[in-house]
Amino acid sequence: MAGFVIEGEILAGMFIRMPFNATVMMTAEIDHIQLIQRPDGDVVCLCIQCKDPQEATLWEALKIKDHTVEIIKA
Repeated sequence: MAGFVIEGEILAGMFIRMPFNATVMMTAEIDHIQLIQRPDGDVVCLCIQCKDPQEATLWEALKIKDHTVEIIKA
């Protein structure tokens, strides 16, 4: 996932919590963080490790774009 940090600090080992509706939520642990420099500012890439190829396919199929996600501590 790539984007901008709105507030706080994000570290590897924290969790991304992505709600889809009131009853469905997906959570993934941040494996590592990379920064990409762009003309409009540095982009933070939150990298997760998928244990199964189907998990990676699911994340790609969600087409998550223009969402604010919550980052929580372990």
